[in-house]
Amino acid sequence: MRHFIKTTFILGAMLLLAWSCNNDDDNGDTQLPALDIVETAQATADLSNLVAALTTADQSPNNNLIATLSGDGPFTVLAPTNQAFGDLLASLAPVGLGSLADFDTEAEQDLLAAILSYHVIGSAVLSTQLTDGQVVATSQGESLTVSTESGVSFTDASGEASNVSAADITTSNGVVHVIDRVLLPQVALDAVAALQASAKNIVEVAQETADLSSLVAALVKADESPNNDLVTTLSGDGPFTVLAPTNAAFTSLFERLEGYSSLDDFDTEAEQDLLAAILSYHVISGAAVTADQLDGSDVTTVLQEDLGVSIEGGVSFIDAASESALVTTADVITSNGVVHIIDKVLIPQAAIDALNGVILFPITNLAILNPNLSSLVAALQAADGDLPTVLAGNGPFTVLAPTNAAFEAFLDGTPLSEIPTAVLTQVLLNHVIPGEVTATDLMMAGTGYTNTLAAGPVADTNISIYYDATDGVEFNGVSSVIAADIKALNGIVHVVDTVIDIPNIVDHAVANDNFTSLVGALTSDSNTVDFVSVLSSTEKVYTVFAPVNSAFAAFTNPDGNALQDILLNHVIGGTVATAGSLSNGYANTLATYAENENLSIYINTDDGVTLNGISAVVVADVIASNGVIHAVDTVIDLPTVTTFAVADPTFSTLATALTTLTPATDFAGILSRTNVGNADAINPPYTVFAPTNDAFDALDAIPGENNLTRILRHHVGGPGNIRSEDLVEGNNILHTLQGDDLTVVVPGMGDNIANITDGAGNTDIGIIAVDVQANNGVIHVINKVMIPEVLGAN
Repeated sequence: MRHFIKTTFILGAMLLLAWSCNNDDDNGDTQLPALDIVETAQATADLSNLVAALTTADQSPNNNLIATLSGDGPFTVLAPTNQAFGDLLASLAPVGLGSLADFDTEAEQDLLAAILSYHVIGSAVLSTQLTDGQVVATSQGESLTVSTESGVSFTDASGEASNVSAADITTSNGVVHVIDRVLLPQVALDAVAALQASAKNIVEVAQETADLSSLVAALVKADESPNNDLVTTLSGDGPFTVLAPTNAAFTSLFERLEGYSSLDDFDTEAEQDLLAAILSYHVISGAAVTADQLDGSDVTTVLQEDLGVSIEGGVSFIDAASESALVTTADVITSNGVVHIIDKVLIPQAAIDALNGVILFPITNLAILNPNLSSLVAALQAADGDLPTVLAGNGPFTVLAPTNAAFEAFLDGTPLSEIPTAVLTQVLLNHVIPGEVTATDLMMAGTGYTNTLAAGPVADTNISIYYDATDGVEFNGVSSVIAADIKALNGIVHVVDTVIDIPNIVDHAVANDNFTSLVGALTSDSNTVDFVSVLSSTEKVYTVFAPVNSAFAAFTNPDGNALQDILLNHVIGGTVATAGSLSNGYANTLATYAENENLSIYINTDDGVTLNGISAVVVADVIASNGVIHAVDTVIDLPTVTTFAVADPTFSTLATALTTLTPATDFAGILSRTNVGNADAINPPYTVFAPTNDAFDALDAIPGENNLTRILRHHVGGPGNIRSEDLVEGNNILHTLQGDDLTVVVPGMGDNIANITDGAGNTDIGIIAVDVQANNGVIHVINKVMIPEVLGAN
């Protein structure tokens, strides 16, 4: 109605203008409007296709329509709208006449002229002069039948009616009635039928399209079974809509089919029937559905299975495995339907069932196809929006897929929607191992660790997962594989019976049978520290050096230290120190000296990682939610001053001086004491100023035993465990075992933390590192050997 009003208004205004311009005010005569039929059409926007059609037809030397309709007349013209011409051309597209530009031969232009002449009556006939059932002759020579039952309409040779939408538009040489459909004479119907008979059908179009050669070959292969006749069917009347996979799409399909590397492998009748089912899933029968007619609703194929349709971001079709095929070329019109070229072979449910275990799907789609993994699918959808996309990527991945029962136990009545998205995402990522790991791979390895995609407690770390394949396959000691090695397009799936939560340090210790002695020690009733609570906490992170069972078996605890103190000496608090981040130097453990001074631990990375010179890391970087575990081969007892002197290669000359070069004095034994009450009264705690190797190298020569003994005694000050925080600003006097004094000046000069004046009066001695805390004293590192008073200035 809006279109009718707009058209009538435009034409009415135009004609009123023409009438007023020709009105003779002097004599009162009313003249005819100035515009003829052609000019009227040219001035009407919705008749531009009619004008273009007249111009195209007149390209043939046999036609002169524009001149005729611009002549005296009178004529009645039935003028099809632009939409009417659009509909006609769309119907003629299968025969190669989808636009006016396609009428490029004389015969085609004469055909167009015949159609246009069929819209011209050789007299001026108003709508009010027409009667129901009246037969009117046209300039083309064939007749039209009039109907006035419900408005005015004209019926053509095909029996189809065209309705008048704007009537009685008077021109200088006749009258125009605007109609909503192009009328076709019998001569045009015959011509179109002849063109259709010679036009290419779907199969012929596919045969002439290089990128559809695999589709043609597949149709032929399927028809080798006596049960199929696809080529003949798709060459028939139709109409059909065919979704045509490219050659690359078929190549991709063969890469996913175990045992089917080409069409030649479909060599049995059953396999050819299966191929026919797959191909039939790409055919919609009874309609030629162009891309613009798709609205996102499912469509039903010849196989009687539905295909999902998406029109977001282009047109795509979704198969039974929830995989999408994108339309790369739409609306290839044929004589018996329409073809849309797609980038993937669509798989029906019938093929999925028949090819179970043979066809490979991306991991996410594989989960969708397994009803026992529906909870996993729901969890993936509820988690981070990118997670399903990640698992649909190239991979490869190994996914540990919990069953519905596993999720039910994990949720324990809590709705999935109440699990924080970030938490759920990390739990799911904890079931994904990068790379493809088969059950055989695990059984060959026996036990060990790998990493999942779950994020660790610090950047660039991922949570570790422990596997034990000595009797079946188990992960983290809680989840067993109940179905292994389910192949996917981008990896492999193992179905597991328990959801694997993000492990903390204690979880990892409990899971690994090599840590049973450690777990027993951590839970010993003799401990006053609740190690389970401490090392399970997420409020702080830890680095744990975890002795294996053989380490505990070999440990005799020679100093009788409390078990809980020894265990604390294996834990560094507040940091996640992976093997790659470690370097030679000291850290503090949770074990403490008398007044809460944390004991030091010396780390050496020159050849692997060793602790305090006695304990080597045998398995590094077991990442937990609250830290990292390094398995070690020796229990790390509480260190003495001697421990660090021997362990730290910076003090190798000092260690030699304390032992080999002074055999008459048991310096190593003395500085290893942890108890008091010795007869010689050389009792801990000790404050030791330890010269570096460079400090000894600066001497002209290392003195003989007697003087060296005096010098070494001069490096032990006190009394007590004097740490850097115990020193006041200014001068601090410390008495030495040698019997003279040291003056420690705080702060030091230059890079020195403090400076020392030794017994001989040397003032250029610098303290360069402080507070290496042992269980029987503290070490401060100095850059020059100190000389006692008895030996005078050096």
